[in-house]
Amino acid sequence: MICYAFRVIVLFSLIPGFTWASGDRPASLVGLASQADVVAVGIVKQVGTEQNQQIELQLTSVLRGTPGSLDIVVNLAHSSGGIRSAGGVLSSTAAGQKGVWFLKASSTGYQVMPIFENPVRPREVFIPISDAALQPVDSLGIGSQLLQYEVATYMALSNPSVRDVSQLSSAILEAAPKDAAIAVASLQGSVSLDQHTMGLAISISLGSPAAVMQAADEWDTIKASSKFGILMTAIEGFPAVRSSEAIAAFERLIGLHSDISGFDRAVSSAFLAIGGATTAADSPLPTKAVLPGVVALLDSKDSDTQIRAASFLAFFTLFADANGDMPRTGVAGPLATEATRQFTPSNAAPMAASQYTAFWKAWWAQNRAKFGY
Repeated sequence: MICYAFRVIVLFSLIPGFTWASGDRPASLVGLASQADVVAVGIVKQVGTEQNQQIELQLTSVLRGTPGSLDIVVNLAHSSGGIRSAGGVLSSTAAGQKGVWFLKASSTGYQVMPIFENPVRPREVFIPISDAALQPVDSLGIGSQLLQYEVATYMALSNPSVRDVSQLSSAILEAAPKDAAIAVASLQGSVSLDQHTMGLAISISLGSPAAVMQAADEWDTIKASSKFGILMTAIEGFPAVRSSEAIAAFERLIGLHSDISGFDRAVSSAFLAIGGATTAADSPLPTKAVLPGVVALLDSKDSDTQIRAASFLAFFTLFADANGDMPRTGVAGPLATEATRQFTPSNAAPMAASQYTAFWKAWWAQNRAKFGY
């Protein structure tokens, strides 16, 4: 099962429903749409002076609300707590540009609700629309339309910034499951390696074991992408999905034993989190299901990862029953021995990672048949 929860990760962080953006965190498009009085597609006719940043818009379609006219003047006014750089945000060169605008009615007319602030960039005043891009069908809900506009805008960028990535990922991560699936499929199907990698990264953040497996299969290709670091962050933040598909996908990643900096930390963090989740009373899988993957982590080129894997195996042997299940009684089980306790990583009596690794590999060789391996 894919978990379409909000993922709080380094470049993708957002606050659900947060309307005005703060710092380098984008506002929720759904939140903007719900609190705007008018959401419309409009063409910039004229931009006012820097001191009085008024913008004349010609609205071509209205997604939400009822503006008094299709020709309106809007203001790039400060929001509560917002910070703007000196001068205007848009210049006269913005005339003729088309995009989706979020507008809030006030006593002085409509104010623009930007997607970012501190400071806001021209790209973040509205969602740009290219006439060459495929337009969403009118029958779609507003959330679906906004997401499709955002994906099309991102895919048209030649060199997306960190904020562009954050805006895209936030929009997809907050979307309905069906809409999110369509969005990541568009990205993954792109001929652009960077866009394809972004699609995989966001799909992984959504908890897709299939995306993890695809990343493992395409590793030699996608590691050349400029978005590879985002993919690694997504892997490390993978939800603790307790499924045989997720376990198999991460076992495939572990088997790569990559020299890439941060690889062991990212993969082991996610996989050991899955292992920890299998100890819960409602787990659909027994903890023994993750043992082969944990043992494979002992072959990591990173000593910290080796010790983390040894710690998990020590925990397992302390509390598991003879079948490899976790009865959650808090009482030591039959797998615990003086030796397993001795080779439990401890700050009080530390050993070299190689000593832990050698012991637990030998233990696995002697006991794996008990658990059906």
